[in-house]
Amino acid sequence: MLSRYLCPETSHIFVLQIMKKLIEISHPLLTKRHVGLLKHFGILTLTQLLSLPPERLSSILVIPFTAVTQLRTELFRSYGSQPVSGLEIYQSRLTREQNPLSTGSRLLDQLLDGGIQLGKVHEVFGLAGAGRTQLCLTVSALCSLKGGNVAYIDTRGEFTPHRFQEIVINRQEDNITDADKLQALDLVKVASPRNHKELVKVVQHLLSGDSSLKLVIIDNMTSPLMPLTSISTGNSSLLPEAYSTSTQLVQMLHQMATRGAAVLVVSNVKVQTNSDQGDEPRRDFIPSLRGLWRGMSHMSMYMEQVGLTDRNVKLVGGRKGECLVSIGPAGVS
Repeated sequence: MLSRYLCPETSHIFVLQIMKKLIEISHPLLTKRHVGLLKHFGILTLTQLLSLPPERLSSILVIPFTAVTQLRTELFRSYGSQPVSGLEIYQSRLTREQNPLSTGSRLLDQLLDGGIQLGKVHEVFGLAGAGRTQLCLTVSALCSLKGGNVAYIDTRGEFTPHRFQEIVINRQEDNITDADKLQALDLVKVASPRNHKELVKVVQHLLSGDSSLKLVIIDNMTSPLMPLTSISTGNSSLLPEAYSTSTQLVQMLHQMATRGAAVLVVSNVKVQTNSDQGDEPRRDFIPSLRGLWRGMSHMSMYMEQVGLTDRNVKLVGGRKGECLVSIGPAGVS
């Protein structure tokens, strides 16, 4: 069930998950002790918690008012829809009139209603070798071949100009000349942040700079944030910084999409085992660190290697559907 709720800190309207229980929420400020205190006062769900006045919540949890404000803001962003203003709606309608960016695969373009949509954030996740970087390179190549400016944020050092140029040379698209192929690489600006702080600075720089970007790629977003989690270090003291950084990045990526760019983010995969009574355990593949950037993407894709050159792409979340693509000298096709 969903409920509309006004966040006083931001004056935005969010759609919240009404029945989301506090014990199901992962947040460094919602410890077992705090959840127990809230339960004592009959506060069991997300909506009940956010309905409390901040002063009352601060009193119950015995934490500073500033920490309560941070908790409420991050819960709104993690478990509610992204707030939408009138300007964003107007700009979104304008971007719909523009052609989506092709993925290089006719079948995948059809699955995505034409391709990577301008004004939206897309996420692609999967295991190593699934073809995520090849998809990013192909989309970048096709975008630049048509004169679009691309910002490629490479956090793992996997962007290779040689492979990019190979894809450009081997594409046989209509209305693309040899001159277009020669200038394609010049339209792609590559940044290689080494950690989460540098990643934030790069995105801030893009947001404050030229607004003519057609495509923004982050390959990979999991890598810079993983060291901040207890998953990799066994130390949970950095979790608040992980939440804060993720929230800031998600907000900036949505702002870039609002300005008309298409955003494509690569993340790693996590295997989650679920089982219903009497049924065999089921393995689900979900994005790693999803709890940190819940609500980031408008569209999420899971890529899986099914052959030497073949990959299966499956939509997850709200929309359903899947298709096969191939990876070769011309990238994804």
